[in-house]
Amino acid sequence: MLYSLSREIDDGALDEIQSVEKELGHALLAFNAHNLEPANLNEDQMAQVKALEKDLGLVLVAVTP
Repeated sequence: MLYSLSREIDDGALDEIQSVEKELGHALLAFNAHNLEPANLNEDQMAQVKALEKDLGLVLVAVTP
């Protein structure tokens, strides 16, 4: 299972989230679950991903659907 930040939240859900944020005094992040498994990469493939992460300033995850 892999999780990503939710990009589309309906107005009703957004209102509820913002209400709880105000009560808590903290921001809440919303995530979606994806039924994916990490890919098995060899050392060369892993090095390629790590180099790209460094260049882009991102965290990348190779997955197998």
